Amino acid sequence: MYRLRPRMLPAVLTVLSVVGWNILAESLELATLWIVPYFSLILLFAWVRFYFHIDSDVLKYRIEWFGKPLLKVDVEPEEIKKLSFKRASWKNKAAVVKRKRGLPIRLVVLEDEAGYDRLIAFGEEHGIPIWKSRDYKILEKWY
Repeated sequence: MYRLRPRMLPAVLTVLSVVGWNILAESLELATLWIVPYFSLILLFAWVRFYFHIDSDVLKYRIEWFGKPLLKVDVEPEEIKKLSFKRASWKNKAAVVKRKRGLPIRLVVLEDEAGYDRLIAFGEEHGIPIWKSRDYKILEKWY
């Protein structure tokens, strides 16, 4: 099982905290009413976790909150239109599982880089078209 570390979620939560504090601090009445629910909501989003698992015949994507599943998606090889691999930032790889029906699954910043290699092997094993960007091929060569 691979864990995804979203880089935007902590940044968004930080910005919301600062902006929210500034707005609430301007009015003392508003601050006393909204400060606890506002920061409680931000803290609750801090415990959202994303997981991805590759079995021999299915890809599993899971979003959990405090260890309880919020969303479970099982994708079989017949449902996959294409696997796209690209570069997410200077040195990070990214993959997108494009499905025939439904939203694509973005796999950006897997904690274990071997997950991308296993996903490529899964695609080759099941005859799924694989597309790699030029930048991704450079990352494969050097990192």
